[in-house]
Amino acid sequence: MSLHEASYYSFEGESIMEEAWQFTSKHLKEVMISKSKQGDVFVAEQAKRALELPLHWKVPMQFTRKNLKIFEGIHAWLQLIFMWWKDIGLAEKLSFARDSLVASFVRSMGSMGIVFKPQLAYCRRIRTITFALISVIDDIYDVYGTLDELELFADAVERWDINYALNHLPDYMKFCFLALYNLVNEFTYYWLRNIQAYLVEAKWYHGKYTPTLGEFLENGLVSIGGPMVTMTAYLSGTNPIIEKELEFLESNQDIVHWSFKILRLQDDLGTSSDEIRRGDVPKSIQCYMHETGASEEVAREHIKDMMRQMWKKVNAYRADKDSPLSQTTVEFILNVVRVSHFMYLHGDGHGAQNQETMDVVFTLLFQPIPLDDKHVVATSSPGTKG
Repeated sequence: MSLHEASYYSFEGESIMEEAWQFTSKHLKEVMISKSKQGDVFVAEQAKRALELPLHWKVPMQFTRKNLKIFEGIHAWLQLIFMWWKDIGLAEKLSFARDSLVASFVRSMGSMGIVFKPQLAYCRRIRTITFALISVIDDIYDVYGTLDELELFADAVERWDINYALNHLPDYMKFCFLALYNLVNEFTYYWLRNIQAYLVEAKWYHGKYTPTLGEFLENGLVSIGGPMVTMTAYLSGTNPIIEKELEFLESNQDIVHWSFKILRLQDDLGTSSDEIRRGDVPKSIQCYMHETGASEEVAREHIKDMMRQMWKKVNAYRADKDSPLSQTTVEFILNVVRVSHFMYLHGDGHGAQNQETMDVVFTLLFQPIPLDDKHVVATSSPGTKG
């Protein structure tokens, strides 16, 4: 099992580590089946978890009495967020949109290794708002708005003129634009890039065009929201802001590029079936099926292998001592990706909020954590129990 975990730290081109992954994967599957039959539930479950999600892909969740102080006020903080969500009324006024505020909060806390610090409360607030608005605007573009309305909304965001928006947008879009305008005014440019990527997907859908997997991913790494979330979190949580880092993050290259392609693929693995049923645009799985004629099962295995190969590229960039990004920024980016593995491991943990994912969420946020006065206490990463 340790060799299997180690194989996920490999770089591209390391054939021995690839053989190690193939060897250990095969034998762990055999162990899982044989131990299940023998009634050895513990070992079977350990093998299953190792195969589902390696430790390297999990969000690190280490707590001490000191940084657990953030949880002392978490209920009051959540109450304020819920009051804000209720006051703007998007969930009630846009009944077609996902009401995913709790999942947005969890995703905002997903990079706890970086934004868990008490002094980064503003960063957590911005991230929660960002994820919540992403869900609403994504639903407008994917399942509700006409193409003319979607183009009008993108134009309104590009103009960033409140009078133009109020005079030209349909009523349901005005509510969403006002929420965007009032809460994220300082991050307009990054929102515009995201909405333009949504519009590309909407044009594909309304034009009945299925892109190649390559086309989809180049646009999808932006439409998934990763670059925008990273930029808003960096600008709201970094002091001082380093120009070299900011320019690198804006370029969407190297570790940023590959990390958010992984984010896109993991999201698709967990959500595409539900989203296609509700009339959403084709995702990476459907693009690959259309391009190659593969079955859905084969396509899913291909996407999983693509993610594993992309992680090898990410590992190499992570180890690059000449990277313009600090280790703190790198880990923040990776934790955004890691939380997606958790949220979408058992289906759609963000939009549909399946029970298994939400059980872990409520255990993390609301069940008391026993503390030993003399020791640091470590809890399991999201995606594990016990």
